[in-house]
Amino acid sequence: MKEQNKTRIKKTIFILTMAAMTIYFGWRILFTLPFRFGPLASAVGIILLITELTGAVETFELYRNYSRSALPELPVIPAADYPEVDVFIATHNESEELLYKTVNACKYMVYPDKNRVHIYLCDDSDRPEIAALAKQMDIGYFGLRENQHAKAGNLNNAIFKTHSPLIATFDADMIPTHDFLMRTVPYFFLDNGPVGFIQSPQSFYNADLFQYNLYSEEKLPNEQDYFFKEVNVNRNYANAPIYAGSNTLISRQAVTEVGGIATDSITEDFATGIRIQAAGYRCYAIPTVLAHGLAPATLRDLIGQRRRWGRGCIQTLRQSCWLRHMGLPLRTRLSYYSSFLYWWTFFRRFVYISAPILFTLFQVVIVDCTVPELLIFSIPAYLLYGLSLRFLSGSMRSTRWSNIIDTALFPYLMFPIILETLGIREKKFSVTRKDAVTDSRNFTLALPHLFFILLSAFAIYQCYTVWMPASFVAALVVMYWLILNTFILIMAVFFILGRKNSRKNVRFSSNIPVVVKTPYGRRFSGHTLDISERGMGIALDDGRILDQSLPLEVLVWTERYRASMDARVARVAENEEGVLKYGIAFTSMDAENKSQYFQIVYDREPDFPTRLVKSSGLRDLGRNIQKRLRRRR
Repeated sequence: MKEQNKTRIKKTIFILTMAAMTIYFGWRILFTLPFRFGPLASAVGIILLITELTGAVETFELYRNYSRSALPELPVIPAADYPEVDVFIATHNESEELLYKTVNACKYMVYPDKNRVHIYLCDDSDRPEIAALAKQMDIGYFGLRENQHAKAGNLNNAIFKTHSPLIATFDADMIPTHDFLMRTVPYFFLDNGPVGFIQSPQSFYNADLFQYNLYSEEKLPNEQDYFFKEVNVNRNYANAPIYAGSNTLISRQAVTEVGGIATDSITEDFATGIRIQAAGYRCYAIPTVLAHGLAPATLRDLIGQRRRWGRGCIQTLRQSCWLRHMGLPLRTRLSYYSSFLYWWTFFRRFVYISAPILFTLFQVVIVDCTVPELLIFSIPAYLLYGLSLRFLSGSMRSTRWSNIIDTALFPYLMFPIILETLGIREKKFSVTRKDAVTDSRNFTLALPHLFFILLSAFAIYQCYTVWMPASFVAALVVMYWLILNTFILIMAVFFILGRKNSRKNVRFSSNIPVVVKTPYGRRFSGHTLDISERGMGIALDDGRILDQSLPLEVLVWTERYRASMDARVARVAENEEGVLKYGIAFTSMDAENKSQYFQIVYDREPDFPTRLVKSSGLRDLGRNIQKRLRRRR
């Protein structure tokens, strides 16, 4: 009953939002364009209106899919019906250490008959050490020399050398959970048409740059959660979920029918997904996290990744003549047009930041209306739009955080998106690096934001000294806009300046039983406080004291895994709760215990929040200032 009431409330808010926005845009189009103030004002006014309209259209498409989202229940099938599966781990230049974790997890995936699961390392660098790793771990290996088609060529090489009806694709760093196959394979037995692929979310076990750089690991969900758990799942209604290239189970029949993984796009996965849907296959995105890897480690990596995604999306749509001749239904095409509009978000941020500055400092009229008209028509639409976004994002994203993320990236994505839309391509793209150490030397990347902060400060001063005495309420409205933009720009600068991370291995909070043995036969029981690849923090039961000078054997276990390691005490300190915490560093572990222990570390849900933790903008700003000052001291 409560769920029905919540659904009813959401639908009411969405309907009110659509009504308020329709009224608002009717007023904007018919009465507010500043044609009487000259060509410059007219051009800026039209650009602002188009900017607002494209954002509204994208939101409407999200609501349309949200209100009709279709994800069928996972079928129950007999164990004997589970087919053979080929598992492809695509690698280019990643380290053996990183690949070990992914291969190890793949080998622990549960399946009724493990002999039907065939794991392959697909190496487009044809490195002897990776071939040796595959042999050591008793899996298949496909090496490829002089690959002309990057990841697409690498996967195609493996596809046409194997035979299983289903193919799981993983990036080199994406570690699957033990239930990946059991939570995806049964979908291929749905009776509502052939299934092309099942896409699970891309998730990360390290804090992404927005969480980490803005000291928000405990406040902010992963930046990609909103897309993969809400937007992509809601696209099921239109049969338009995006194939992301990893954490995916795909039909061999579907991918071979469309000629393999697309080689004519820099986002081969995006293009392949569209072709599979155009061939008549039903595709689904699911919200359950079944694999997680490493988020981009540096801001430059992040910018390069998003530039490739954006240009690849537009390039694919242009190559297919904007999907006009692919036989896709209108609702599917509309969802992909919405993907195109998303990448114009960064130009929209530029417009929203520039508009009040142009009005205040250069007297360029951008909206021709009175203050009462502006308040009457805009405030209901503005408030309802923010509330609707909160519902649409499943409380994973707010307007404020969306604006901060988009503002941080707009100077570096705006022009590539414009150029790609005009058909001007970028010739070279690099693979996103896979390491966990962040780079905080980004001051030059913050210069565009600092420039806009300076202009906004001058505009606020002008508003206060010149405009406010002439028209108090009008100046107040513009000043609010400027102050809001300045706050967002400052948060973007904090994000860009970064935060130093000297820890090589990610540490996870945990509460797992542990036993510590000394050379003299004494046993101390306790539990972990945190764990990482190379050590753990533990607390002993009953406050017992451990001799720090002794070599130790540490035994740790979960319902699925059990491992024993030689170790020593590296440090001892009281934590915030006053509990004596022993920092344990491992000195050695054999192959079997390493395999089991790495599963204890990585076969888990990420520690980060799945919903936004309520916090005001001022509190977020204050936290960043305080943490950065403390770091300097």
